[in-house]
Amino acid sequence: MVAFDLTVRTRTLLNISLKCSAGPIFETPEGHEPFKCIAQFTFGASDPVECPAPVELVTNADCPKGKYNFNLYKQYAREVGVEANQEFINSPVCVTIFKATIGEKQPTVTKVPIASATLDLSPFIVDPEAGTELGGEEVAIEALPWDTPDALPFFGFGPRDPPEDGSELPPPEPIKIFLTAKINRKMVTLEEIEKALIYSFKLTASPLPPAMLKVSADLQEPFTYTLGIMLDDRIAWCREGVITKNEEGEDQIVWEGGGVERFYMPPESAFAFKKRLRAGACTLYAQMGRYLKPARLPEFRDQFYEQYQACGTMTGLENLIEPGRSECECELPLLAFNNDNSSPPGPRESFLEAPAQTGKSPLPEDLTDRAVCPWVTVQTLVKVQVTGSRSLLPPWEAPPTSKFTINELLPLRPPPPSVSPKIITKNEFRSQIKAAVATIADEFSAIKIDVQGDQKKTEKQLIFELNRRGVYFQLKEKIKRAVIDLVKDRYAKEAHTTKEEMVALYNDLYVHLSDEMHAVLHGIRRGEDPLSIPSKPKPGEASMADFTLDKLRMLADEYEVNFQFKEALKYHQQRVLKASRDVSVWYDFGAYHMRRGELGEAEEAFREALLIDPEHVPSLVAAGITLLQLEEFDRCEVYLQTAMNAQKSNAIIWLLLCMLYALLGREKDCINCEWEMKRLAEETGQNVYLDASIMLLDHHVGSRAAQCLVEQEKTIDLLLCLSRAASIQNMHQVALDRILDALGIDNTDSRAYELLGHHHFSRRHHDAACEAYQKALFHAKGPCTLAVYLRLGDVYLQKSEYDKAKHLFLVACEACPCASTWLGAAISYFRTDDMEHAERCLSEANLLDYLNPAVWGWLTLVCLKQGREEEAKLVYGQSQKHDLIDPALLLEIGRSFFSAGWADYALGPLRKSLSANPTDTGTRSLLAEAMIIVNDLKGAKEEFRRALENASSTADELNILPSLVKVTGLLGEEAESKAWQEQLQAAQNDA
Repeated sequence: MVAFDLTVRTRTLLNISLKCSAGPIFETPEGHEPFKCIAQFTFGASDPVECPAPVELVTNADCPKGKYNFNLYKQYAREVGVEANQEFINSPVCVTIFKATIGEKQPTVTKVPIASATLDLSPFIVDPEAGTELGGEEVAIEALPWDTPDALPFFGFGPRDPPEDGSELPPPEPIKIFLTAKINRKMVTLEEIEKALIYSFKLTASPLPPAMLKVSADLQEPFTYTLGIMLDDRIAWCREGVITKNEEGEDQIVWEGGGVERFYMPPESAFAFKKRLRAGACTLYAQMGRYLKPARLPEFRDQFYEQYQACGTMTGLENLIEPGRSECECELPLLAFNNDNSSPPGPRESFLEAPAQTGKSPLPEDLTDRAVCPWVTVQTLVKVQVTGSRSLLPPWEAPPTSKFTINELLPLRPPPPSVSPKIITKNEFRSQIKAAVATIADEFSAIKIDVQGDQKKTEKQLIFELNRRGVYFQLKEKIKRAVIDLVKDRYAKEAHTTKEEMVALYNDLYVHLSDEMHAVLHGIRRGEDPLSIPSKPKPGEASMADFTLDKLRMLADEYEVNFQFKEALKYHQQRVLKASRDVSVWYDFGAYHMRRGELGEAEEAFREALLIDPEHVPSLVAAGITLLQLEEFDRCEVYLQTAMNAQKSNAIIWLLLCMLYALLGREKDCINCEWEMKRLAEETGQNVYLDASIMLLDHHVGSRAAQCLVEQEKTIDLLLCLSRAASIQNMHQVALDRILDALGIDNTDSRAYELLGHHHFSRRHHDAACEAYQKALFHAKGPCTLAVYLRLGDVYLQKSEYDKAKHLFLVACEACPCASTWLGAAISYFRTDDMEHAERCLSEANLLDYLNPAVWGWLTLVCLKQGREEEAKLVYGQSQKHDLIDPALLLEIGRSFFSAGWADYALGPLRKSLSANPTDTGTRSLLAEAMIIVNDLKGAKEEFRRALENASSTADELNILPSLVKVTGLLGEEAESKAWQEQLQAAQNDA
C-alpha cells in the first residue's frame, strides 16, 4: 500500500506523509528463491525516499503468493497558494519498485527497476468532486519490459521452457499496489476550482540552424532546449526539448510530456487574462536557450550559448476568447535576445538559468557569423499548441428569451371592419363610372365643339370624337370588367334557366346598372362626389392634404434643416393623417421625434408602426434604441430580440443587444452577442461599430454612438462620428478637437469642413463658418448637403455679400432644388433691386412649396417694390393664411406698406413682428406712426409710451419723446404734452 497523508499544521502549511506497500508481484519460477525488493517514491524536486534495506517476500495463509511490505515516511511543508497549486498539478508522486540483489563479498545492493506508478495530485486543485482523498484502490503498476526471454536472465529467472501444448509462454502476473493520498481539508475553494485555469503547452520549432544540426549528429544529441513563457508575471517552463523528424522528414525541436509544465492561473489572474484578450492587448513574451545535457557537461562547454539565446512574442492567443474554445494554435518567431530596447517588449534581463560550463573542450561547431543569432538566420518559428482546462468563455448560445413578447407590449386594437364583397364590387363599378365621366369631361374640353348649337348634333360630334380617338373603346373595356365582377357577385345563373327567366335577369341587371350609374351622376352634380382633386390648387384653396407622401417628407426635412421645427412637425403629422396605415410614415415620424429628443413621442410613433407590421425591423431597432435611452431595459430587450429574430444576420442588432446586456451586467449574454456580431462582420467585411454609430447619430443618440467607437482605430470616419456625438451632447470643444484631428489626417476631406462649418455656425462665429463652408464646397467631389448651401448663403446675406449669395443659391437650385434654395436666390436678387429675377425665383419656390409663408412674404415685398399694391394686399393675405411669423420679414413688409402709403395694411405685420420681439422700440414707434395715420391716437400714444419704457439709450428717447409730445397734443392733453416736453428738454440737456 502507498498512502499519502497530507495534513495542515498551520493555516498556510501542508505536511505530506506517505506509507507504501506493494504486492503480490508474480509467481516465482520453480527452483528460484523469491528475490527481494526495494520501494522508492519521489515528490516534486525533493530527494527520493526509499526503504533502508531490501524487503523479502512474505507468504502466509491469507496471501499465498506473497506480499512485500514497505514502510516509508516523509514530511513535506508547502505554503498554501499559487506556487503550491502549481507544484501539485505538475509533480505527481512517483513510486518505483526495484529488484534488489545483495553482493556476496561486499554488502552492496544492486537495484533493477521492475515497475513504477504515479499518483496525480492535480484533482485536489481542479476537480470539485475530489474531496480530501485520492486513489484508495488497487491499480496496476506500469511494468518495465521484464517479461521477455531476453530480459528474464537479467531478473535472475533464466529462460523458461514453453508449455508442452505448444502455446505461448504466459507473461508473469502484473504488479499491483494500493495507492492513496489524503489531505485534512481542501486546498482550494469551489469558486477557485470553477474560475481558475490550467494551461498546457505542446511546442515545435523549425527550421533549425544547419551548424547546430551537424554538431548534434556528430555528438549524438548532446543538447536539450528550454523555453520559458512569461504568463501572469510567472514563467511557464518547457524543458527537455529534443530534435526529431516531422512528417515531412524535416528536423524540428519538440517539447511535450513531462518536460512541459502545466501552468496554474488563479481566478483573479484568469479574469485579468480574459480581459486583456478581449481588449486585444495580450501577447506573451518568451525566451529560449540551448543547454548541454548533464552527461556531456564534464566533456564540453557551450561557447555559443549567448548566440543561441533567443526571445519573441507569441501571437494568436486571441482565438482563446472564442466562446467554448479551450485551445488554439500560436506562433512565436524567434529573435536575438539583447538586453537593450532592440528586443521585443519584455524583461531586459534573461530569466533563463545560466549554463553550467564545467567542460574544457569547446563544441566542434562552426558558426559563419558569430554576431548573428542562428535562429534568426534560418527564421526559426516556434509553433505553440495551447490547451486550457476549460474555455475562457462558455459555449456560444443565443441570449435567453425576454420576459415579455412583442404582442404583450403593443396595445390591442380592434380589427378594421370587414367590407362586404358586394359593397366592394359596387364601389368598383361606381369608381369606373366616375372615371369615365371625368375622362369624357376632359375630352369634351379638349375638342372644339359648338356647345351653343343643337344638343343632338353636339352629342353626335362628341361620340364621333370619342370613337375617333379610341377613348370610347378604352372606357367600355374598363367598365366591362367592373360589370363582370358585379354580375358574378350579384347574379348567379341556375343550371336550367328558361328563356323567360334569362330575360327577367337581364332586365333586372339593366335596371341595377342604370341605378348605380345615376347615383354616381347625381352625386357629381350635387358636389357630393367630386371627380378629382385639381393637380394644382388655386391660390387660397391649397392645403397640405394636396401633397403626396414623398413631397411631404421632403418638405418636412427641408424645414428641419432650416430649424423650423414647428412646420416640420406639421408636415410629419399630415403624412400620418394621409396614410395612417403606412408603416414607413410612422417610422419617419418617430425618427423625427428622436432627433428632437422627444423620446416618449418617438416610442409612441414606433409602436404605431409596429401595430401595422410587428416585424418591421427599422421600427423595432429604433424603438429599442429609444427605450435604451429611457433606461427601460426590459422593454428594450423585447424590441431588440424581436428585431434579431426577424433579421439574424444584422450585425448592428447584435451590437445593440451587446450594449444592452453590458448595462444589465449580464456578461455571458453580452459576450455571446459581441461574438456573433464580430462573426457576422467578418463574413461581410462590415465595420459594424462605425455603421452602428452612424445609425445612432442619425437618431441623435450621441452617448451610445461614442460608446460604439471606444478603442476603435482612429480613422477620419471615426473622428467625424466622434465629433458629431460630442456636438449632440453639447461638448463643443471636444467636437472641435475631433474635427481638427480629422483634418490633421486629411485636410482635403469636405465632410470635416462641413462639420467645422456647422460647429462655427451654431456658435454664431459666422466668419469662421463661412471659411469652413467655402472649403467644404471647394473640396467636395459632388454636391454638398442642403444645410451647407443654406447656411453659407445665410452668412453671405448677413454680410451683405449679395452677389456671392446669388451665385451660391443658383448653384444650390441645381444641386438641391427646393423652395429654400429658390427663396435664397430671390432674396439675393431683391437686395440688388433685380425685381424681375426675384419674382421668377419666388415663382419657382411657390411651385415647389405653395404653403411656404416666407415665399408669400417676399413676394409681397416684390409687389410693393414694383408699385403693385393691390396685388401685394392679396399676396400678403396668403402669407398670413399660412402663418408667417418671421419678425424681420414682417417688419420689412410693414415698413414697405407704410412707405407705400398703406398704413392700415402696415398695422398687421408690425403688430405680429412685435409679438415675436416686444422690446423692439423701432418697430413699436413705426406701429404708433401708422396708428396716427389711421387716426388711432390713443393707441399710438400707448405704443409710444411702451416704446419709451423699452428705450435702451438716450438717442432712442430723443426719437420717441417728440412723437409723444405730438400725439398728446393732437389728443388735447395739454398737461401731459407739457410734461413730455419737459422730459424731452431734460434729455436734450443730458445729451
